[in-house]
Amino acid sequence: MIGVNNNGPIDIRELNKKIKILDRFRQLYYSLKFRTQLRKWLWERVREPKIQLQYNPEYLIQNLIDEETDLDEVLERW
Repeated sequence: MIGVNNNGPIDIRELNKKIKILDRFRQLYYSLKFRTQLRKWLWERVREPKIQLQYNPEYLIQNLIDEETDLDEVLERW
């Protein structure tokens, strides 16, 4: 289908292609914009607490007390 504007005929299919390209750029922009916020949130909410728990000295002490194993074995699993 062809429309008309001041500069001449417009192909609707061509116009739809350009709109889709602009929409993809918009999605890419927001993906990149919020990527750093998502990484920060993942670190603060998910990864950091797990690391703090795993490498906490109390965790090591609990494993030594609860399990009567050799210190070397506990440290290997740690």
